[in-house]
Amino acid sequence: MKKLLLLALCSSLLIFATNSYAESDEICCTWVNTNYTSANPPQKLIFNFDGTFASYKTKNTSDALKRGMYSIAKKWQDSEGNIWYQIKMLDPKSGTRYKLAKISDDGKILEFVCKTDKYPADISSKDTAYCKYTQY
Repeated sequence: MKKLLLLALCSSLLIFATNSYAESDEICCTWVNTNYTSANPPQKLIFNFDGTFASYKTKNTSDALKRGMYSIAKKWQDSEGNIWYQIKMLDPKSGTRYKLAKISDDGKILEFVCKTDKYPADISSKDTAYCKYTQY
């Protein structure tokens, strides 16, 4: 009986872990903007399913400028089909950052504004912390 209970518990944990990481999220991919040339902002961003991210100076570099963790505080979809996020970023070099991000309804464009003290209220291309990327 103990073996059956142990087997059931292990199976449940395996199924839970598989389902947790199998869920895709639209932000989890590689994003690129080759118009950025100074590394600030970086040309390439990668958001991983495990809650980690990395940024790269250029589209083709493999040495990350920054690595860290992120968590999605809030996610919603607007009436136009765009997906919105409030994302908390943490990396050892820059500390905590708060992003308001939007992925276009076709899933190909990521725009965001990043602040150090709180989640931005809106996304404006006129904001000095505005960034725009396309899915790579």
